Amino acid sequence: MAGRQFILNLAKLVVAAAWTDGKLETAEINALKDLLFGIPDLSGEEWARLEIYMDSPVSPEERERLLSLVLDGARSGRDRKLVLETLQRLVESDGHMTEGEASLLEDAKKALNHEGKGFLSKLKGVTGSAVRKRARNRYEGPNREQRLEDFLKNRLYFQFVSEMERGGVKMDLPEETVRKICLAAGLMAKVAHADEEISQEEQGIIKEMLMKEWELPDHAASICRDISLTGVGKGLDSVQWTRSFFECTTAEERKRLLLVLFQVANAAHRTSNEEIEKIRRIAKSLRISHGEFIEAKLTIPRDDRHGL
Repeated sequence: MAGRQFILNLAKLVVAAAWTDGKLETAEINALKDLLFGIPDLSGEEWARLEIYMDSPVSPEERERLLSLVLDGARSGRDRKLVLETLQRLVESDGHMTEGEASLLEDAKKALNHEGKGFLSKLKGVTGSAVRKRARNRYEGPNREQRLEDFLKNRLYFQFVSEMERGGVKMDLPEETVRKICLAAGLMAKVAHADEEISQEEQGIIKEMLMKEWELPDHAASICRDISLTGVGKGLDSVQWTRSFFECTTAEERKRLLLVLFQVANAAHRTSNEEIEKIRRIAKSLRISHGEFIEAKLTIPRDDRHGL
């Protein structure tokens, strides 16, 4: 397994490549964050370090330094494979790789295997293509500005607040708290949807948890639950949900959510392997340790854990 510093240097290099022309639009920065947040071996502290590279342009000298660190560190076939897998993950993040991206990826592979000659220019091409495509897919269209605002502040939040306003209900909670609650509801919905079916029991426990853990009133909890379940059925982006929840919560809040997710999973027909794997992926994305994941899983009675 590649060392943690090598993985961090590789992620920094990808960010540096995205800053090639000295500027990134807000949509592109958020697209880049989503792409890199999918690297599961980055800890919370390492992600914070990485964000520094996203906040301001990276100089040519720094790009060259990072390139040297990655190339010097990629001495084994396993390390080179990690580099290429990272690039492939970038270009396939939307589920589709274009012919141009496939060609860029192949060029990057050849450059990497020839001790890095021309590798940085190929990396720029791969990263730039992935960032532009994700940003374009999310933000272009008739309501681009509204969609950008939704993305930045949590689409589920805006749907929830809009529905409450239409009903003449005013939330007596800070915006950031409501935003956090909506993200938690979205992640609960992801677990409930793990087996492609959402039972009455799962719907009930999601509402119960919104009322018990986040103190939403009955009517508000019903609306929040329904919006989250509709969103997950439409395939809203869980990468954005987990990244946003990670960025607005403490470690303790994330561990508490993990316990709630297992309660949702165990609401009907016992906890399935699919549900456990879904929670495992969410936990990893939230930078929750494997030990903490196991501890949370053991709160479900053994007889109910089909996925063990």
